Amino acid sequence: MKIVIIGLGTIGETILRALTAEHHTVTIIDEDKEKIEELIERYDVYGVVGNGACMDIQREASVKDTDLVIALTDSDELNIFACMVARKVGAKNTIARVRNPDYSRQIAEMKEDLGISMLVNPEKDTANEIFNLINLPSIVNAEHFAKGKVLLVEIVAEKGCSLVGETLISLGKKLSSKVLICAVQRKGEVFIPSGNFVIEEGDKIHLTADAHGLGEFLSETKLFKSPLKNVMIVGGSKIALYLAEQLSQKKYKVKLLENNKQTAEMLAEALPRVTVVYGNGMRHDVLIEEGLEGMDAFVSLTNIDEENMV
Repeated sequence: MKIVIIGLGTIGETILRALTAEHHTVTIIDEDKEKIEELIERYDVYGVVGNGACMDIQREASVKDTDLVIALTDSDELNIFACMVARKVGAKNTIARVRNPDYSRQIAEMKEDLGISMLVNPEKDTANEIFNLINLPSIVNAEHFAKGKVLLVEIVAEKGCSLVGETLISLGKKLSSKVLICAVQRKGEVFIPSGNFVIEEGDKIHLTADAHGLGEFLSETKLFKSPLKNVMIVGGSKIALYLAEQLSQKKYKVKLLENNKQTAEMLAEALPRVTVVYGNGMRHDVLIEEGLEGMDAFVSLTNIDEENMV
């Protein structure tokens, strides 16, 4: 495919690396000349220096001949406008990175009129992954399909669970829950299991089921862990906003700490069911004072990696 990427931040460069590894023809657009030159040399791609929402720049990048334009700058507005221009120039499909919750809700209804084929929101996707880990603590990873009615999940056959030593045929006879085991990862290898496949301790099992069937399966196989109730989040990033909103809607008790007063006030207004505290989550005494010891889960989501690790 012929693909144009507009905006070469962390996300843009990650996507560039993945696309070039699959031998797509990629052109990159960014206003940073040094970055463009560096990436051209490293990945052997075409590059254009300039504003990716400018029609002349897109024509220089041959957007009219592309299968896909991906706009990934730090500005939602620029990404939206760049996709509109790309459609006007002649691009077949466009993807826009839109992080603002207000824009996301509106554009979902207007994306055809705006010339956008798909919206991506890495912050919301990250929040969804964290939510799945909290909401389903027995599960390593989960993907939702059919508007959340069907789940594709990854679990680990831990020591003591009733999966270990069983074949798929014997499990079918013992368990009343209805799930479909699709694949098993073992020591770096992936197996598509037959009925006689024996599950071993440590296997990563990928299965699909509806929410009710999954709950029954986890209970029957002794993989069910007690659900979490109290969650503390440090940092008022967009990821934190999305996560706190999801958790509060599911009636979790959420406390969010943010050390910027203005941001804390904004979050308190946006999250009426969340306890928002203006305070420094890097301070041990503040965390203890706000009830850290009584929390079931702690999530650090500041915009600084080092602070999150500490």
